[in-house]
Amino acid sequence: MADERQQPSESPPEPCVWATWLSVASLILGILGIFSLGVTALFGLASGIAALARLGNETNPGRSRRAAMVGTTISAFMVMMIPYFVLSGMLFPSITGAREKARRSICEANVKEMGIAFLMYEQDYNDFFPPSATWNQAIIPYLKSPKLLLCPSSRFVDRALPGYAMNAKLGSMDGRCLYRPSDTVLLFETEPGVNRAGGRESLTHIPRHFDGENYCYSDGCVLWQHRQAMLYYTIAWEPSTGPPSED
Repeated sequence: MADERQQPSESPPEPCVWATWLSVASLILGILGIFSLGVTALFGLASGIAALARLGNETNPGRSRRAAMVGTTISAFMVMMIPYFVLSGMLFPSITGAREKARRSICEANVKEMGIAFLMYEQDYNDFFPPSATWNQAIIPYLKSPKLLLCPSSRFVDRALPGYAMNAKLGSMDGRCLYRPSDTVLLFETEPGVNRAGGRESLTHIPRHFDGENYCYSDGCVLWQHRQAMLYYTIAWEPSTGPPSED
């Protein structure tokens, strides 16, 4: 009887190396599309389609086909999200600008209320301004709420502190001695803190409202003004004084 030689069983053919790499690339690029706003997903989708086309002729695609299908699905989804990303990028500046305009309006209203509180204080105290060291406590009885001392555009961690300062040179001054109250700054925005007072050196490090701030003048008028203009507007910070007026 002839010896029967056992033939070794043939292992199933491995999928094409290029198809395997394309499958992996599709999966990776699809996932990276989340962080690249869909840009890499375009290449991931192309890689996945190429891998699936190549693996269609393979008898044993194995995990490569699954990776290609998952990568193609993720990439296709991220590609569909590209218009959303583009639209969001176009609208985000407008939304941010609208929110800041709303905050600026709230800040302006707060400064206006504080200006009125100063005028009411002066009426009760013979036209004298409150002391700069305690002006927060001095005007709080004349405010609708102490929260008016808070600036809505302050940093989140500082929003519990007053965001405005008084012109220190007006502290305890007789308001009747001012020659030009409409040109003299009374209140301005500053770094958050209690009873902040000073002058130009006490302005915020970065303007809060579109390169400028809200200012309240000694006559109660409130204006938004550009930072550079106020830095060189000396008369606004140096009150012109003289003998008390008869009014």
